[in-house]
This record gives sequence, structure tokens and C-alpha cells, in this order.
Amino acid sequence: MKALILVAHGSRREAANDEFGALVEAVGQLTAKDFDVVLHGFLEIAQPDLPAVIGQAVQRGATSIKILPFFLGSGRHVSRDIPGVIGAVEEMYPKVNFTVTPHLGASEEILEALAALAAH
Repeated sequence: MKALILVAHGSRREAANDEFGALVEAVGQLTAKDFDVVLHGFLEIAQPDLPAVIGQAVQRGATSIKILPFFLGSGRHVSRDIPGVIGAVEEMYPKVNFTVTPHLGASEEILEALAALAAH
């Protein structure tokens, strides 16, 4: 079973966290043929945190988990925190294959999206 987890920073503003959850739900609908489950987690402030949401995916039967960092830059969370979490959960779940995609800001697709937004 394949899972996709989008991970964001987390906000003290619950509405911002809910907005991210709704975005991830829409991504889940668009990627339903590629992933059995699409979830979201946070690195700070909000719940569920990344280790917890990974645990949820494993409990649901995920054997392959792709992590998509929802960050524009390669700051501390992207370069240190997410790899640290993945290293720890790989030990907890040795039969699960973990993949981390490039962060959102590193994708060429984001350039196209920004250009399209600017054109409107």
C-alpha cells in the first residue's frame, strides 16, 4: 500500500492548519490512482506531527511512504529536521520504504504555477 504525506511547518492559527488539510485532501483526490492514502502532518506547533502521521500511515497498512515537504526554501526543516525524523522512523519501521521528494520550492512545476498566477 502506498501513502503520500505532505508535511508543512504548522501554525498557531488553526485556520491556516485547516487550509493546509483541505489542500492535502484535494491533492489526495487528484492522486488517488497513485496513492492509497494521502495524509498531512506538521513539524511544529500543530498536530499531527510528522512521526505520528507516519505511524497512522503504517497502521493503515502503508509499505511505501512518500514524504513531500511543503516548504519553499531549503532551511533547517528541509535540510535537517525532516531527514532526522525519517532516519528515526526508518529504524521503527524497517519494512517500510521511505522516500522524500524535493521540497516544493525546488520543483520546476512551482515555477510554472507561479508564472501562471502572475499572468492572471
